[in-house]
Amino acid sequence: MAAAFVDGPCVLCNALPLCPSTPSLSAGSSPAPPSRATPLTVEQVAQHFYNARRDDVRELLETLAALGHVEATDDGAYAT
Repeated sequence: MAAAFVDGPCVLCNALPLCPSTPSLSAGSSPAPPSRATPLTVEQVAQHFYNARRDDVRELLETLAALGHVEATDDGAYAT
């Protein structure tokens, strides 16, 4: 996949990038725990990545759903 993380936590699970560039994040502070967010569509998730191909994002979300990390809704959205 050609998508690259842009900024901020993951829109699905609230995880932070592996190598935070801001001192406050690298100094050991912990992010807020993930909450039940509004389900997001493939398009909404893809907007948080640079040059993300929608088919790749859809495949990734389907994989996360199969693993139980997100839940697919009846209308094609995904929720944590």
